[in-house]
This record gives sequence, C-alpha cells and structure tokens, in this order.
Amino acid sequence: MKRLSFLIMFSFFATVGILAQQHLSFMGIRMGGNINDFTRALQAKNVTVTYSGTHDYGTDDDEYWCSLNGDFWMFQNAYILVRAPYIDHGVSSVNVESIRDTKATFNNLIAQMDKKYGKHSVVTGNHSPYSYKYTWKLSRGNIIVSRTQFSQYDGKCNLSIEYLDFPYVKRKSQSYVKRRNAHKNDL
Repeated sequence: MKRLSFLIMFSFFATVGILAQQHLSFMGIRMGGNINDFTRALQAKNVTVTYSGTHDYGTDDDEYWCSLNGDFWMFQNAYILVRAPYIDHGVSSVNVESIRDTKATFNNLIAQMDKKYGKHSVVTGNHSPYSYKYTWKLSRGNIIVSRTQFSQYDGKCNLSIEYLDFPYVKRKSQSYVKRRNAHKNDL
C-alpha cells in the first residue's frame, strides 16, 4: 500500500513537473506567464515598450498585446510584439521583425536556429520565389522564421521570427478541428 501511494504521488509530481516545462523561452524569459511580468522582464533587458492594448475579435481569440522595440540577436531596434489571450492572460506568442536585412543575415539566422533547435522541419514558399517560411516544431511550441524579399535586385528582405508557445499551438489546433468539424456538419 505504501508503494502504491508513493508511485501515485511520484507520477503526479513528475507530470506536474513535465507540464510546467512545456513553454518556450524568449530572450531567456519563459513564455506562458503573465504578459505584464513578461514585458517587465524584457524592459530589464533594455527593450522599450512602445504601445500596449487589447483587441476584441469577439471570439476566444481576443487578446492582450504589447509592442516593443529593442535589440534581438543581430537585429538592432527590432519590432517585438508580445500577445496573450484573454482566456488565461499567459504569453502565447512573440513576434520579432527586422526590416531591410540581407539574405546573408537570413541564412546566418537559419544556421543559428538549426544549431540551437535542431534541423528545421518544414520549408514552405508562398507561391513566390521571394517568400519563405522555415518551421521548427518543438515539444514546447513552434518557431517560424519568415523571409520576404522585396526585389531580386537589392537583396534586402523582411525577416520575421514567431515564437508560438505550446498551449497556444494546442488551443489553435483544437479550434481548427472544431471549425472543420462544424463545417462537415453543414453538408
């Protein structure tokens, strides 16, 4: 009986410990926590809040958000957008955008991301030879790096990095399945 109680307690705490680790980190700050605490931690790293607010979509996708500017990796004064759904106020995604970077910077970024997170799993183009998305599907969430080249001549491009925390990815996929199943019932 003591062994059974011990095993039950051990499995409970092990499960709680695993679930607590199911979050991505951005600039060393764990996502999933309160958006205000998250932005304060970014401010401690010299990232400046430029605007914050809410957006009401009239659905479960309503969100709090905060836009910031700061240095990230090789991007100086990058635009950073932090989002948290109304549902739980936990940080669900962080987007970083750097405008007018070079293809060499992009290739360096992909190499660094592959080194840190393993080989990217998906490469997609948006029906254009000038637009690409690279995706890393991790147990803690997804990271998507996008490149859109402005023209074939100047070599400049817009780079975007999107960190999607696991609960957000899970909720979005469940929402998609519900919508898809609802449309199946319409037939």
